[in-house]
Formats: sequence, C-alpha cells, structure tokens
Amino acid sequence: SLTVDAGGRIEAGLGYAAGYGPGTPGTADNNHRGAAHGGKGADAPAYPTTTYGSVVAPVAIGSGGCHNPGGGAIRLTVAGPITNNGIISVNAPDMQYACGSGGSLYIVAGSLAGTGRFRANGGTASGTSGGGGGRIALMVTNASADFSGLILTNVTAYGGTGPSGNGGAGTLYLRTASQGPND
Repeated sequence: SLTVDAGGRIEAGLGYAAGYGPGTPGTADNNHRGAAHGGKGADAPAYPTTTYGSVVAPVAIGSGGCHNPGGGAIRLTVAGPITNNGIISVNAPDMQYACGSGGSLYIVAGSLAGTGRFRANGGTASGTSGGGGGRIALMVTNASADFSGLILTNVTAYGGTGPSGNGGAGTLYLRTASQGPND
C-alpha cells in the first residue's frame, strides 16, 4: 500500500530541457512558443507542435518549450491501495516565457482513494505561451474497485495559459479491472 498524507508530495523531476523533445517548438528565432505532449503547445503557424506518447500507458517525459523544460514522469505499481490526500505531480514549471509540456503519470493500484491531486499540467507563462497538458492513466486492479473514492476534478492534465496563447488539454485515462484495454 501507499499513502500520501495531506501536505505530502510525490513530484517528478524535470522532463526535456528547453528546446528539446518530440513536442518542442524548438528555439529558432526566439519563437516564444509552448511545447506539446498530450495536448498541443500554444503555437503559431510557423512553429507547430505535435502531440506524442501513449494514452493508456504514458511514460514519456514532457517536452521543453522554447525557453523552459517540460515535466517529468512517474510510474507507480502498487498491489494494494493507494490513498492520496496530498499531491502527485508531473507538472511542467510555470515560468515567464514559452513553457514546457506536462509529463506522464501512470498509476496501477489495487484501489485508489483520497482527496488529493494527481497533476500533469503544462507550464503557465506570465509573458508568452503555455505548454500543452501531459498524460495521466489511472488503473485499478481489484475486482470491486472503481474511482468513486477519488475527487475526479482533482485529476488534471490542463494546458498552461499565457497572454500569447494557451496550451491544449492533455489526456486522462481511467480503467477498472472489469474493463479491457479498449473499453
């Protein structure tokens, strides 16, 4: 079993550095664009970004925006229950310019409960463009387990915002033991 107490945190390190990764807009011409992962980065036609990674088994780290890194990745496999009353996060950092995309959060547990947050948000930029949201997959393996013990509005893969453009939302995948991978 695993418990994250109120006020507790499990946080990933950083993902790809600024200007690197499969969803980066690059650093050419000081483009000030956000990176993509599960959601597109805020971009201009000259600097498009591409989403990447798995929806059902996300393990990729977030790409760096023009100026800032993406979020990291966390994979947890626990046979028993996970109770999260704190924060489990793979967010990209919020910065002034051209933020990175959120990372990957992949959790398989016997059951999930708690009032805490699961986050894979793109970075929010105070000066230019936000990064795209990352990817979250939560799976429960006990036959009677579902997601009623979580506050689902606390599970987020938001795109980061910015005055020059907002990143697109990332992905959220939930699966119970009775569902197959394509249900």
